[in-house]
Amino acid sequence: MSVGNITNATSITAYFNSNCALLADGTVKCWGQNSFGQLGNGTTTRSSTPVSVSNLTGATSIAGGQYSVCATVGIGAKCWGRNNSGQLGNGTTNDASTPVSVMGITGVADLAVGNGHGCARSTGGAEWSSTTGARPAVRPMSMVTPPAWT
Repeated sequence: MSVGNITNATSITAYFNSNCALLADGTVKCWGQNSFGQLGNGTTTRSSTPVSVSNLTGATSIAGGQYSVCATVGIGAKCWGRNNSGQLGNGTTNDASTPVSVMGITGVADLAVGNGHGCARSTGGAEWSSTTGARPAVRPMSMVTPPAWT
């Protein structure tokens, strides 16, 4: 099955009424609902066909949450969409309709995005989260790696 103008997709993420595809050339295209800018194209207009995420090249992975998306880019991460709990990790709680850099993390190996939070794991094993429980934190915070299960 093909979707619009998507060619050479290496991965996809499906989240609350929207989808994104990471393309082999390191760009990302998204489609669906766009109330908070989660399509990343500088608008809040929904699109039934894939649109290019603005100002994003060199992405190597993507993860989508309820109304936001993050991508690993180089040694860091960029996120866009809803930011009411600081889940974009850029030091604000302002929504972003284009990618913004996540502050304070390098060597990103894995990303996860959920409802009001974003998490990352570094290549060295350190972990960060952009929120803490019900209290928003607008900067990623180091988290203690839990002990191994016995």
